[in-house]
Amino acid sequence: MTNERFIPLEYCTPSRAARLFCCELEDIFHWYEIGAIKLFLKLGKDGEWPYGGSGFVCNVI
Repeated sequence: MTNERFIPLEYCTPSRAARLFCCELEDIFHWYEIGAIKLFLKLGKDGEWPYGGSGFVCNVI
């Protein structure tokens, strides 16, 4: 990857991040697992997934 500058984003999806960095989505999750990056979940004001669909679902509590 070249040393390009990016316009700062407040947030983006993991798939968009993969496209921006010219890598695979699995690379994003690998970097998270080894502690190279942090991932955060953006929820709507009501605590719901803001983009429609179910987002991340946790069935174990």
